[in-house]
Amino acid sequence: MKVSVGIDCGSRTVKAVIFDCETKEIIDYGILDNGLFPLKNINKLLDNILIKNQIKPYDIASLAGTGYGRNSVNLHNLNSLKNQQIPLFTFSEITCHGKGSSYLLPDCHTIIDIGGQDSKVILIDDKGKTIDFVMNDKCAAGTGRFLEKLAQILDMSLDMLDPLAKQHDRKIIISSTCVVFAESEIIGLLANEEKAENIIYSIYSSIARRVFSQSGTLSLTKPISFVGGVAHHETIKEIFSELYECEIKSPENPSIAGALGAAILANDSLERAKK
Repeated sequence: MKVSVGIDCGSRTVKAVIFDCETKEIIDYGILDNGLFPLKNINKLLDNILIKNQIKPYDIASLAGTGYGRNSVNLHNLNSLKNQQIPLFTFSEITCHGKGSSYLLPDCHTIIDIGGQDSKVILIDDKGKTIDFVMNDKCAAGTGRFLEKLAQILDMSLDMLDPLAKQHDRKIIISSTCVVFAESEIIGLLANEEKAENIIYSIYSSIARRVFSQSGTLSLTKPISFVGGVAHHETIKEIFSELYECEIKSPENPSIAGALGAAILANDSLERAKK
């Protein structure tokens, strides 16, 4: 068995996917918080997933990195693959999320990807190739970082936010478009005894509306896929559905789209080189 391995080192988490080169199926994947030492966690995740699936270095036909830390994905840094002659590739996260999303949800040609520190809306063709995109990488207001800040202010874990948002009983408009100013606005709402449920929903709505506005320059097609770590928050998905007036789909694990795309693109590149 020959496999392709994709590693997506994002701003908040590192993801790895093992892709079967022959059957074109996902063998396994793993996710780990990045922490303060991304390279250490890349090695930890890679070692764990290779051992779990009994994958040896000679089973790996290709390796690819993507995301903010993609340059850390090289054979000099990966302890279990040092001195191995494995074809190595790097790809942009936009290209990888397009390809991975196309594999997971082939009927969706518009992709919303919200990660830890950026948000992207990507248009792809039938083969998962990127046609056009818009990206917000200058401000945290439309990203997962905003949710982390909200959880910190409310003294909650991230996974507590979505269930509470579903219990909101009124909608509040958060007028600030900057996380720093929004923080002051949230603290003011809490001081006025506003329910946490309503505040969380308002932040979800703020993120969704920001991305919706951002995508206004694109010729979108429907249905739309929603991937990235923020796609685990079902309430944001529901708000997107209202804004775009269409079905919003997410794969079983929306966080792995980038790593999967990297693995597929590495395998495709290797197959083309052999022809």
